[in-house]
Amino acid sequence: MSSRLMAKDIYRVRGGSVALLGSKDGSTGNVVFPALAGVQSGEEGFVEISGVGRLWTYTVQRFKPKSPFDDGQPDIEFVPYVVGYVSFEESGIIVEGRIVNAEPDELEIGQEMSICSAAIAKSQGDNVELYAFAPLESLG
Repeated sequence: MSSRLMAKDIYRVRGGSVALLGSKDGSTGNVVFPALAGVQSGEEGFVEISGVGRLWTYTVQRFKPKSPFDDGQPDIEFVPYVVGYVSFEESGIIVEGRIVNAEPDELEIGQEMSICSAAIAKSQGDNVELYAFAPLESLG
C-alpha cells in the first residue's frame, strides 16, 4: 500500500524529519501557521517549524469527522482519536493536530511532543498522511 501527503504545502517530510511550513509576518514579526498565502520555501519570511514542542491541551474526538478528514469507513468502524494543541516556544505559536502513539491517560500537559507524519485516512487504497504530534519518548 502506498501513501500520499494530504496537504504537502503545510508541512514537509525529509528523511525521518517532519517540519511545519509557516511564515513570519513582516509587519508584526509574528510566526503564523500555515504560511501566509504566496510565501514559498526559500523566500524571505518563510519559516520551518520543527523540533520539540510541549503539549498545551488535548481532548478525545469521539465523532467521525467530515471530509476531507473522513476515512470513508462505515460509522460503525470509527475509532475515537486524540487531538491536541502543541506549543512551540521558539516560534511562539500553538498548533492543533492529531496526537499519535499515546493513549489519553498517558498524556500530560507540558509533555514534550515531536512533529511526525501519520496515516489519518484511506483514499483509493492508499494511506493519506498528515502531520501529527507524538510524545517524544514514543519515537525512540
